[in-house]
Amino acid sequence: MPPSTEHGQPVILLADDDSFMRSIVANLVRTSLRYEVVIAASGRDAIDRLGAWSPPVSLALLDFVMPDGNGLEVARAIRSGLGRVPRDLPIAMLTGRTDFELVRAAMELDVNAYVVKPVTRETLFQRLERAWTLPFDLKPAEVYRKVEIPSPFGPERVRKPAAPVPLPTPPGPHPCEPAARSARVETRVADLTPGVILAAAVRGNNDGSIILPAHIRLDRALIARLSDLAEIGMIPPAVFVIARQEG
Repeated sequence: MPPSTEHGQPVILLADDDSFMRSIVANLVRTSLRYEVVIAASGRDAIDRLGAWSPPVSLALLDFVMPDGNGLEVARAIRSGLGRVPRDLPIAMLTGRTDFELVRAAMELDVNAYVVKPVTRETLFQRLERAWTLPFDLKPAEVYRKVEIPSPFGPERVRKPAAPVPLPTPPGPHPCEPAARSARVETRVADLTPGVILAAAVRGNNDGSIILPAHIRLDRALIARLSDLAEIGMIPPAVFVIARQEG
């Protein structure tokens, strides 16, 4: 469950420049989820409201495409310590686009969840609950400051898919241990377990953009983000992981 406030309700910052979409999502949050909502119509407005609201904002729900600072720029400000809120504030992104460059940047900024438009109550509640409850490893602020954010107003860039990343050569077994070798195993995203290592980069369905590089050890938070992307069709439903096999 989300953290309680002095008023007994969590506070969500909703930033979206589309007034119709804002009204729909805000109504869902207020009437169905019974959370308090702070409204922002632009990225700059969102950053200004983050540190000025009382009780403090406990989650930011940001649209990818906004004027005067898009949602990813707000996310970068939060993760870099420039948003006057805790750097590990849960962040969920609202998206109606399939621009994989934006998703790549969101992954680098450790966005906790993705909500595709049109928004349903069930999906919204599930994503927000996950964003609040799943811990993640917060990187140094300087790492987040260096994340490049593409313009959400430009055309979606198309990349030629690169060749599969080769599986690394595993180290030799310890003399007292039985011989083992690594295999590249295709696994459904829904069946991933914490601790597995990606054997190949996770790429976007349309243009082959790298969403998550190979050789990353997956934790619960990363698996949840990949599940969101697989569910909305941005990445394949299965990925390749490294499996140890006894020789």
